[in-house]
Amino acid sequence: MMPVAPVGSALREARLAAGMTIEQLAVRAGIGGATVERIEHGRVAPHRATLFALAHALPGPVNEKRPAQEPGASQSNAAVGIGDLAKTAGGAAGSAQH
Repeated sequence: MMPVAPVGSALREARLAAGMTIEQLAVRAGIGGATVERIEHGRVAPHRATLFALAHALPGPVNEKRPAQEPGASQSNAAVGIGDLAKTAGGAAGSAQH
C-alpha cells in the first residue's frame, strides 16, 4: 500500500504537467475540488475508484510515467504514473478516505 503523501504528490505533478487547475481536474473527474486538494496535500487517502476517475480525467495514457523535474533527482523524487497509483491505492492506515 502506498503512503498518502506520494499519492498526492504524484497527482499534483500529473495535474500541473497537464496544465490543469484543481477545479478543472475535479470537474473532469466528477469529484469536488476540495477533495482533490485534500488528496494532493496528503490529508486523505482516496478510494481506488476516485483515483481511477482522476487518472482518466488527466490527458494522456494513465500509465504514462512522468519524468522527474530535474536530471539526477533521487528515486524518491521521481514522479510516478498516476495509473500506477490507482493500482496500489486502497488507503493508508489511519487516514480518512474519499
